[in-house]
Amino acid sequence: MSWEYNSQGTVSPQEVEKFHTNNFVAFGSGAYVSDSLSAAMPVGFTVHEGEELNTFLDRNNHAIVVITDGQLAVYDYSKTPWGNLAEAKGMVNFLHFYRGQHSSVFQSHLLVHDSKARVGTNSSPDQGSRRVLLTLYDNNAAMAYFESPVTLYETAKILEQIPGIRSAVNLDTGLNNCGRMKFGDETINQGCVSGRGSGGRLSSPVVITKPSAKTD
Repeated sequence: MSWEYNSQGTVSPQEVEKFHTNNFVAFGSGAYVSDSLSAAMPVGFTVHEGEELNTFLDRNNHAIVVITDGQLAVYDYSKTPWGNLAEAKGMVNFLHFYRGQHSSVFQSHLLVHDSKARVGTNSSPDQGSRRVLLTLYDNNAAMAYFESPVTLYETAKILEQIPGIRSAVNLDTGLNNCGRMKFGDETINQGCVSGRGSGGRLSSPVVITKPSAKTD
């Protein structure tokens, strides 16, 4: 599959239709966004095709998602191939990589990493539907959706028990929630709503398409 992150800004509920192409597999709200409705920005370190949109490394969100040439990888920001991104040397190494490769990058909660749950029992007790980005040991990646309300801790513990899952990253299904998945000829809508009414914007989506996808 081929991945992209539409991190150049949030989209309106009407604009999400552009992601539903013949090559569409799934899309869902991506990184968390600021509360500003007029100019919502992804929360945490964010890069669009090699260009920084937000240079703040959020140390509460350990997952760093990197998309390069349609391939997706997930790292703990403190342990990446470029070093610890909280340290100057690691960030400089990373900067040279994503600028040179025109990669896209965003942050979120790291629920599972190296098959181990990374969410403690002291995490938020709030329950809700969850959309999760998964990386697998066969070098593929996927997107999963929990419709029944669960906490982040419960989500992590469930995913920890599933063989083949290497990492799991929480995607935004809070204030701004939008998602759609395709199974064969069936398309399943998972909502496309804004918590602040018609003036709201949806979080920058993560999009999965078939490798031969043409989105124009």
